[in-house]
Amino acid sequence: MVKKPNDKLYLTSPWDFDATAGKSRGDSSFTGFYVSDTIQYVSDHTASELFINLMKINEFKELVFERWHQISSDIKNFINDFLSDEFILENKFSFGRNYKRWSNLGPDGLYGTYPTTDYAENKWSNDVIDLRNWLINRSVWFDNNFI
Repeated sequence: MVKKPNDKLYLTSPWDFDATAGKSRGDSSFTGFYVSDTIQYVSDHTASELFINLMKINEFKELVFERWHQISSDIKNFINDFLSDEFILENKFSFGRNYKRWSNLGPDGLYGTYPTTDYAENKWSNDVIDLRNWLINRSVWFDNNFI
């Protein structure tokens, strides 16, 4: 979010999803409140001063917790449906090719050679499964901690 002096609060583009959901800067656990808690100790530029302060207000916290409980099962169903085994299998080839093209494993990347197509397809599939598991575990953690 951005707020210019004497202006409205604006939501900006989401960014750096490659550094979250199990792949974060220093804390890949599915527990914690991140932007208002643990992430500020490992990545102060990621921590949200606004959210840190809002989460100190009990009424705000109660509203967040209440809203979570209203949408929790819908979110978990969406995650399981959208990132289903069928989805992964149907898209393995095309997303694997995307991974092969844009990964940092190519000639200028970490390993100096492009990954094989099989490697890219399997790497992408495993990463999606890891993401799905992380999101579900995070949702369950929210269920147990938003009381």
